[in-house]
Amino acid sequence: MRAIVVISALVLILASGCLERDGSRTASLSPELTAKIISPKAGAVLSGGPVVMEAAASGGRGPYTYEWWSSMDRYLGSGSRIKVDSSRLKKGEHLIVVKVRDSMGRDVQGSVIVDVV
Repeated sequence: MRAIVVISALVLILASGCLERDGSRTASLSPELTAKIISPKAGAVLSGGPVVMEAAASGGRGPYTYEWWSSMDRYLGSGSRIKVDSSRLKKGEHLIVVKVRDSMGRDVQGSVIVDVV
């Protein structure tokens, strides 16, 4: 008797996930898209030579695309990890922004402020 109750409950659980209600399905929402700059750290001083800029995205729906921008030098490159020659950047305070887009077309940004000397 107990086995019949367990089997009946499993059938009901499985069936409830497969049936449509009111002729429509509700798509499961993916977690909120976030972006974080891992490198360089906020407040870093860049003084010539190569600098690795790296970001990580989470939530949303992958794959993600990444674009890097500087408030002083504009477009820096694309990809989750890029190498920039800081000797080619204008001297001064830069707002570094990474723009991340997921496969659903949602956008988010992460940013840090660094000094180029």
